[in-house]
Amino acid sequence: MEIILNGGSLVWLRRDLRLEDNNAISKAISLNTKFILCFVFDKKILNPLLSEPFAVRDTNNFIIDNRISFIYYSLKELDKKLKKIGSGLIVKYGFSTKVIPELARKLQVENVIFSNDYEPLSISRDTKIREVLKQENFKLYSVKDQCVFEKTEILSKTSTPYTVFTPYKKVWFEKFFSSYPFETYQKKQLLKHICTLPVSNFFPFPKLEIMGFSSTNSLPPNLMVGSSGARYSINQFLSKVDSYKSKRDFPALGGTSCLSVHLRFGTISVREIIQKILGNSKNFIALSEGQETWLSELVWREFYMQILFNFPHVVSGSFKKHFDSIQWTSSKLLFDSWCSGQTGYPIIDAGMRELNETGFMHNRLRMLTASFLTKDFGINWQEGEKYFALKLIDFDLSANNGGWQWAASTGCDAQPYFRIFNPITQSKKFDPEGKYIKKYVPELTNLSKKFIHTPWLAPDDILDDAGIKMDFNYPTPKIEHSSARLSTLKRYEAAKFKI
Repeated sequence: MEIILNGGSLVWLRRDLRLEDNNAISKAISLNTKFILCFVFDKKILNPLLSEPFAVRDTNNFIIDNRISFIYYSLKELDKKLKKIGSGLIVKYGFSTKVIPELARKLQVENVIFSNDYEPLSISRDTKIREVLKQENFKLYSVKDQCVFEKTEILSKTSTPYTVFTPYKKVWFEKFFSSYPFETYQKKQLLKHICTLPVSNFFPFPKLEIMGFSSTNSLPPNLMVGSSGARYSINQFLSKVDSYKSKRDFPALGGTSCLSVHLRFGTISVREIIQKILGNSKNFIALSEGQETWLSELVWREFYMQILFNFPHVVSGSFKKHFDSIQWTSSKLLFDSWCSGQTGYPIIDAGMRELNETGFMHNRLRMLTASFLTKDFGINWQEGEKYFALKLIDFDLSANNGGWQWAASTGCDAQPYFRIFNPITQSKKFDPEGKYIKKYVPELTNLSKKFIHTPWLAPDDILDDAGIKMDFNYPTPKIEHSSARLSTLKRYEAAKFKI
């Protein structure tokens, strides 16, 4: 016996790992035929991770990658839901460009459906698959799902993409509230059309070790996977969304939503998140200050998505191309100290250690550590971008690239190059008691708040009492900020005048 649909649809999940409010599923339901769900662990994406120099391995030499773990166990949860209704999830390991056409043939479907992706490599992959499927007379449907507005849906009055955030946000808000709230399919419609055959009997789940990855679940204990994890995070955030603006920049306060990884992999839809967090607020005026600020952060996410789609050159270089001529510093010693959280600046080191230990980093720290690498150490933003791409569980190319170019002042709507974060004043402002620092830099635990931000300035007796010996169990700063600032200004001005 085989699973043969004799028509119907193959729904290829990518960044939409859920059953609820999924536009690819909605499209399948609208075609009024049976459909089956699949996911592909794509070798094109996974193979480079296996040779990363910064990759962490378990005792059996398998790669420990929290993103792969998050996807894998989210898929397990999804498959469990499907089994309860008599269906299941097809999970394959291989090159998507081969696997998807092969599945379409094997299942004898009529339609292949997936949600849009905006990264250049994904677009190239989808184009190849589209060509193969069309040649074989399959019908292909791609739908918008991971954002509210995509591609060129928001344009300026001159019909060009926005490259400055504030006017983009204004139009986004106007357009959003003219179509809000959203509607989706009901569970009974899903049950009517989904394929109810024992999928796992014919398509067993591939093991992580087969793909070269560790099956040890090393995800942070407070990170729940799948749609259940997403809803848990939302429920936790609902009680503090109104204070989001006042608390979001203070890493010790836990004032953020913790939804970025769920947005990244679509374990819940962006539409459902918005509806839960905005509640009964049906227009801009009705929003609380916290709701408005949170929604603005969501708009930043879509702003960078449309930048990536409309200006794909940002993947390999600066949005402002003249800044590609910046003469960056090349220092393995400095870069390694930044990666390992040993720069000598406690707030920077805390941020990098949080990233290395948990796969997350508070957004304020993402800005600070990125600014420090590029404008204190003078190292190319692309080096930091690559490191974040490897370590962040919520890594998203558009947001990561946009954030790094913002911090490095090479992007479309960037911090001006002459505005340079001072790691000491930022530390005192956003972690005044040093609680965040002490959590991730425990060797400084016994320092008072007077010296927690600048331990190198503490008298010897204070250091002795705190059990700190500079350059033995905590480093002195690798660079002096004020002199680094002057070097950065010269570096950027030299590139600016080459326009």
